[in-house]
Order: sequence, then structure tokens, then C-alpha cells
Amino acid sequence: MLPIPRVDIDQLQREIRATLKRRPAGLAVFDADGTLWAPDIANRLWRRLLADRVLRSPGREALFAAMDKAGLASSGDPHEDALALFAAYFVGKVDEEIVVRIMINGLAGLSRADVQTLLRKALHQEHPRWADEAHLGMAELVHDMHAMGTRIVVCSGSPGWAVEAGIEALGLPVEKVLAGEVLEAGGWLTTDIVEPLTFREGKGRAWDKHFRERPLFAFGDGTSDLPLFERARALAVAVNPRPGLLRELDRFGTRARILEFRRTVGGRFIRAPEQDESTE
Repeated sequence: MLPIPRVDIDQLQREIRATLKRRPAGLAVFDADGTLWAPDIANRLWRRLLADRVLRSPGREALFAAMDKAGLASSGDPHEDALALFAAYFVGKVDEEIVVRIMINGLAGLSRADVQTLLRKALHQEHPRWADEAHLGMAELVHDMHAMGTRIVVCSGSPGWAVEAGIEALGLPVEKVLAGEVLEAGGWLTTDIVEPLTFREGKGRAWDKHFRERPLFAFGDGTSDLPLFERARALAVAVNPRPGLLRELDRFGTRARILEFRRTVGGRFIRAPEQDESTE
């Protein structure tokens, strides 16, 4: 097996342009966290939420249930419990799906307006500003692909409201966002997650639910993006890949690329994570 090509943004852009000249323009799907931007946008939202201590019932009950499922003792304070749950996840003691789900249905009891207020604080008032957290050159690549007729889709396990706000902050030409969402009742978010959850195999099911054609290009940074890579017809691009994804890339043969970023737009130094758990 030949080594998987490691490319920078300019090399990849040239290859994508050459591909689009040979094929009719189609779809490209991007993961969000670690792919379009360096940090995890759900983590940014939840840090703001916990700092403001605005968890409400039934989100609190969902968090207590998540603690129990993770085998962790509750302190009785949901805000402290959330910090303990996330800390256990960061060191590999809690399955990621538990954290992904609670970051979505733990918002239950808030309104969309409440979440938007938290996001404005988290993305625009905290430093670095979210516009500075994009990988340097990624927005230009997305715009270039779109200009050549590629339809851009984002598929993420983070809360959809946060992903949409992050995309808006970067001004990206995204046609559709597939991300975590819950049902609403009386203007309030509930704990009922809309399935399939866009995580692991759920990303593939969500894609098939919304699109008949496979994407030409898929971009992601972790093993949860493998179902999207499997559907990519031209290129499967691992962006600063986590170890688990790196181990799986051989099976994509000549479609696989490793895209390396070293700086964010704001100049922050970054590198590929050394663990599969999010630490941002």
C-alpha cells in the first residue's frame, strides 16, 4: 500500500479543481469541529452555558440520566455534574455518544432565543472570536468549490443551532446543515433528539435520508466521519486527523488524502490531535 498523500490547502485546491473539470459538479460534505474550524463549537457553547448557570429542567434531568449511564455519581448540582461528565470524557472514561447527546438534549427547557443569546456571547464576545478559529485557508477552499458549482453540506454531531451560527460567522456558502436537533414544544426545546443522530453511523443514515447521490468529496477529522468517507466518490480528506481516523485511511485507497493545517485564521498554532477525544 502506497503512503497516503499529505497535502496542504493549495495542493488540495489544485487537485479539486482538476477533478471538477473532469466531472460534473456535485456535492461536498464537511464535518464541522476540527474540520471547518479548529475547536469544538459545542464545547464553546457549553462553557458559556455553564458559566452563566442557565441549565433548566428538563435538561437537568437529562444530565442526571447521562451521569447515571456513564457510571458517575451526581453531586446534585447539574452544572458541576456537566463539568465532571466532560472531564471524564476528555480522559477517555465516558463514551463519546453520551456526551454528544447531552450537549444536544441538555439544552431542553431553553428557547431558541436563549441558545442564540448564549451563542452570541460564546462566538463573538469571547476570545479568540469564532471568525479567527477557522483553519487558515479552509474558507477560501469552500468558496472556490462553491464557485465551481459544488453544493456544500455540513454534517456534524454538534447542536445544529451552534453549527449554523459558526457557519454564519465565517460566511460560508453552505446549502444544508445536518446536525443535532431536538423537537420543540410550546417554543421550548425538549429532550427528544431527532433521529438519526448525526454521529458515527448516524451520519451515513442522515446523508441517505436527505440526498440520493453520493458526495464527490468528504472532509472530516475523526472516526465518526467514516460513513461520509465511505460515500465519497472522488476524495476522502482527513483534516488534521485524529489517531482513530488515521488508522482507517488505508481502506480508502487512492481517494484518501491527509490535509494538514498548522494555523488558524487568527494565527493560533494547531496540530493534529494525539487522542480521539475532543480536548478543545
